[in-house]
Amino acid sequence: MNREFKLAARGHETHLVNDLERVEQYHHAARELAAEAKDRNPQFTDKERINLEIYAERLNEESERENYLGVARGHDQSQDREVSVSLSRQIFGRPSLAIV
Repeated sequence: MNREFKLAARGHETHLVNDLERVEQYHHAARELAAEAKDRNPQFTDKERINLEIYAERLNEESERENYLGVARGHDQSQDREVSVSLSRQIFGRPSLAIV
């Protein structure tokens, strides 16, 4: 019985060591990706931008709402996009934004 216990413990230890090595590799990869992405602007799909705008419109705090809207719209949005967002807000009864 003592021998069975030692074999089971050794097997469990091997499993834990393998898990630890795998987690360390994931951690290292995640740190590298985070370091690379630190100074980049996020790239969102149109659907993600829409979801961010919807989320932002539900926020009560004005500064936080504007922050999310700015992230969703990015710095390269055209005036046409701003007009369409403004018009959709007027249609749905939300306050409109000024054209930038």
